[in-house]
Amino acid sequence: MVDLSANSTVKQDTAWDCCDVSKEAIETNQAYIYVNKELQRVTKEAVRELDAKDILLIFPEKSKMNTTVLVLKTPKTESSVRKVFLPRSGGRI
Repeated sequence: MVDLSANSTVKQDTAWDCCDVSKEAIETNQAYIYVNKELQRVTKEAVRELDAKDILLIFPEKSKMNTTVLVLKTPKTESSVRKVFLPRSGGRI
């Protein structure tokens, strides 16, 4: 299941650079999402130990008492970067 959220905390200029869900693309079955980032919850310790390697964005913490943070990062493997075409029904959001 794919969840495309219009409300994104990612910077506005990069939020939609990885997909085409235009009306024309949906109608011609060419709608797609380019997967080149992933969300992951990691420990704060891991972020420090890895010196934030491959992390594009660390989301704001809701509580300083948390031991984990939500990060936007590059995928672990090259094969995880891919273009996923959406079926016509999936493009109608």
